[in-house]
Amino acid sequence: MYFGEFAHTLDSEGRLALPARLREALGDELTRGLCLSCGAEPCIVATTQERFAQMLATVGADPSIDKSTARDFKRAIGARTAVAVPDKQGRVLVPDKLRRAAGIEKDVVIIGAVDAIEIWDRATYEGRETSRLATFERVAPRVFG
Repeated sequence: MYFGEFAHTLDSEGRLALPARLREALGDELTRGLCLSCGAEPCIVATTQERFAQMLATVGADPSIDKSTARDFKRAIGARTAVAVPDKQGRVLVPDKLRRAAGIEKDVVIIGAVDAIEIWDRATYEGRETSRLATFERVAPRVFG
C-alpha cells in the first residue's frame, strides 16, 4: 500500500523523482516499471503492471459494460498509458501527453492513494482540498466506526 503526500518538481526533461518511501513500498515491482496513465480525475495514476492488469480485467468482467464500450475504453487507456522504469536516481520520465492531460507543468504533488500513486499538478490538487476534506469527514465515520 502507498501512503503520504509529497511536493516535488519536474525537471527540465520532464522527469520526476519518486519519493523514497514510495519506491520502498513498490519494492521489486519497480524494476519492471510503473504504468503511468490518465486518471478519472485530472491526474496521472501510477500502478504496478500487475495492478494495472487487474484494473483492466474488471472492465471485461463488468456486465454493465458492453463489449464495444470495453474495447473503446481499452483503446483509449492503451493510448494514454506508458511504462516508466526509474533511472538510478529514482526518476521516471513523465510523457508530455500525460502531463498535458493532467495539466501538469512543473510543480506536482505525489500522493500515496493506498492502492495507487497519483501525480497531480500542485495548484489543481490544492484547489480540491475543501472537497477532499468534506468527503473524508463524510466517509470516515463509516470506516473508523
